[in-house]
Amino acid sequence: MKKQSLIISIIFAMWIPILISYIYPNDALTFFTQWLFVLAFVSFGTYAIFKYIESKLFVPLPGRYWIKGGNHYADGLMWTKIRNVKFFFFKKEIKFWYRLSPGAIQPDNYQKNKVFGITSVLYRRNSIRIAFASRPKLNVFDSYQYRYANKTNFQMIEDVNQKAETWYHAKLKAHKTIWFGLYHFPYHGGKTPSNQTYNIDIRFDEPS
Repeated sequence: MKKQSLIISIIFAMWIPILISYIYPNDALTFFTQWLFVLAFVSFGTYAIFKYIESKLFVPLPGRYWIKGGNHYADGLMWTKIRNVKFFFFKKEIKFWYRLSPGAIQPDNYQKNKVFGITSVLYRRNSIRIAFASRPKLNVFDSYQYRYANKTNFQMIEDVNQKAETWYHAKLKAHKTIWFGLYHFPYHGGKTPSNQTYNIDIRFDEPS
C-alpha cells in the first residue's frame, strides 16, 4: 500500500510543472517537463522489466507441484522444461506451509523425498529442506529436516504419523547464511523415482 501511494504521488507531482507551464508559458519549463516524462518513461519501463525478471528468476511461486509416475522432479508451475529454477541472495531462514496428496504415500523403502527448502549452489555444503518418508502400511508419513552442513548430511526427525491432505508448517534455518543459492522444489528421492503421480501444495502464507 505504501509503495502504491508513493507511485501515485510521483505521478501526480509530475503533472504540476505541466500545469504551471500552461499558466506561465516558459521554454525552460517546457524543456524540463519533456525530459521529466522521458526519464519517467525509462524508469517505469526499467522497473517493469526488472519485476518481470524477478518474478521469473527470484520469486518462488506458491501453488501445486506435480510429480508424475516414473519421475523424480516436479513439473514447474509455468515452465515444464525449465524446472523451477529460482535464485536468491543472502538467505538463512525460510518458512512455508505444505500439503501432500494421498499418492505421495507409497512404498519406496522409506527414502527421504524432498518437499521444499533452500540450498547453496554447491548444495552439499549448505542446504536445509523438509523431506518426508512414507509408511504406506499405516497410510502416514514422517517428516524430516534434511540438512547439509560442510558436506555432512544430517537427517533430523521433525514429526511422525503425519497425514495426507493436511497442511503442515515448516520453519527452517540453514547452517549459515547462504550468499547465493536456489530454492529447492519438490523432488521424489533418493534413488527411487515416484511409482505414481501425486502433488505437493506449497504456500508462504497460512492457508485459510
